[in-house]
Amino acid sequence: MVLVVSSSPYLDWGWTYGNSYCNHRDRNNFEVGGKDIDAGADEKTAETREAVIDEIADVQIMLSQLEIIFNCVAEVEDRIDFKINRQMGRIKEREAKRDVC
Repeated sequence: MVLVVSSSPYLDWGWTYGNSYCNHRDRNNFEVGGKDIDAGADEKTAETREAVIDEIADVQIMLSQLEIIFNCVAEVEDRIDFKINRQMGRIKEREAKRDVC
């Protein structure tokens, strides 16, 4: 099973899961393979959502283990803060440019 996440500088994001492309709309609504769905739309969607949740949990566990193995928990937290702040600055710059136009 392959889960590839891609993010855009506009804070919209999507991923491929199996053969379907999923586009995140808000917390409970997604577009999968061009079809709008919500988190509880049908059984297959619920199964896909559950599988994605399991994969996210597995990845987070593995990343936590790597932080412990490499003794870098604080450095990773600092880097995450840096990257989030950088992205927020980019968003503010784009919003400012849109307001000028």
